[in-house]
Amino acid sequence: MKIVVDTNRIMAAMLKDGTTREILILSCIEFVTHEHAIEELIKHKEYISGKFSTDKIAFDILFQVILQYIAVIPKELIKQHNERAKEIMKDIDIEDFPFIACALATNADGIWSHDSHFSKQIVVKTYTNSDLRELLKK
Repeated sequence: MKIVVDTNRIMAAMLKDGTTREILILSCIEFVTHEHAIEELIKHKEYISGKFSTDKIAFDILFQVILQYIAVIPKELIKQHNERAKEIMKDIDIEDFPFIACALATNADGIWSHDSHFSKQIVVKTYTNSDLRELLKK
């Protein structure tokens, strides 16, 4: 099974040793995300580390650990799906089209996110932590 990881799940895995990190590290799911998601996390590193009382060195270390479990898909490999993804997300949240494009480009089984707007589109299945935990029990 291949799942695209939304930025909010990557942040959750970094900030708390909880369900999200457990799913990411201990499951046999193949996780992917797009390059832009990683760029956004790096761009907001200072804000993230400050908001959650994590120093920059700890942020960098944990970020590298988390990325060992997520394949980063270059923009070049998803760009052919951008227009379709924009069309899918245009009336929902156009800024999240890269996650849809990444799912289409990698033939992913879904997107792992806690942003409810992903469930408003019907092209790519959306999974929450609860959904993935249930899947992993089977």
